Amino acid sequence: MGGQQTKLGRENLIGWLEGRRNHPDERRQHDHQTGNQDQIDQLAKAVGFRYVYDPRIKQYAHASGIQVVTPEGRLSQYYYGIEYSPKDLRLGLIEASRNHIGTVVDKLILYCYHYDPTTGHYGAIAMRVLRIGGIVTVLLLGGFIITMARRDVRAGRQNTGRTA
Repeated sequence: MGGQQTKLGRENLIGWLEGRRNHPDERRQHDHQTGNQDQIDQLAKAVGFRYVYDPRIKQYAHASGIQVVTPEGRLSQYYYGIEYSPKDLRLGLIEASRNHIGTVVDKLILYCYHYDPTTGHYGAIAMRVLRIGGIVTVLLLGGFIITMARRDVRAGRQNTGRTA
């Protein structure tokens, strides 16, 4: 692909963006890359993306999806389709970043969820959820016992070991 086809690609992109300018979802930023055919083929092969040109309609036919990449440039996950769950994307990005982004709560949620490539979504891991639930229960019970013991001491009703 020479400079003429790259220019044509940019013109097509500009036309597409102009047509979608007033679309409600266009508040988000779009980042489109262009390159020569050799570069495009190398990138598509590296990420396992397949496409074919249909000369009859003068367009490329391909599956829709996005890939999440780690900071080291390794593919972490694939999301197929045209609609992506915000929760799944957020957890996928946090996981791919090796927890360098996201809050403590996000990291706790990610500990309890696992990406299932067969469904393309995150699902709860039962044992981890139960462990977290058990820890929270023990902490709440401990806090309740300590609070009640302090109240008894303050009220002067501390058990002295004598019976009535």
